[in-house]
Amino acid sequence: MKKRVTILEQEIEKVSLERDAMEESRDSLALDIENYGQEVRENEELIRQHQQESSMTTNGRVNIAHARKKKRLDQEIERLLEQIEHKRGQIQDIELKILDKNRIREEKESELIDVERELVGILIEQQRLALKDVQDLGGFTEKTKFLTTMQRFPWPVPGPEVTIEHVEKLVKQWEKEDARK
Repeated sequence: MKKRVTILEQEIEKVSLERDAMEESRDSLALDIENYGQEVRENEELIRQHQQESSMTTNGRVNIAHARKKKRLDQEIERLLEQIEHKRGQIQDIELKILDKNRIREEKESELIDVERELVGILIEQQRLALKDVQDLGGFTEKTKFLTTMQRFPWPVPGPEVTIEHVEKLVKQWEKEDARK
């Protein structure tokens, strides 16, 4: 029973550590999303500034570098948005796993409570039996006193430890007394 309690406590600790690691991973992903969002805002601001300038030069020619920069900024924003969406998907997966770990932990804690309740019941039963034995011993002591005095043994029995030699000595003494009578 005690071993089962120890095993359950270890399993609860393991599940808690796994859940904590997942929460840290989720928080890290959330921080990544926040950083990507900041980069998106910065690139959007660059695009707004870039759009203030014309792709056409004053002599009517197309400024290729200007058009490429705009295209590169658009692609960068698109890449960041895809990464944000990917990270959000990862966060959702992790949150489902965290919920599962919480459920498992609650089940283990419930099982631990049941085992502890059973253990307490056993301890109470043992105490009840021990109390009954102590109460029965009270009657046993009186019965023993009565029987030992009937057999001419002294009550209380002398010495902390009565040995068979002590009893044999008393019996021989009584036999001598009986022979004299």
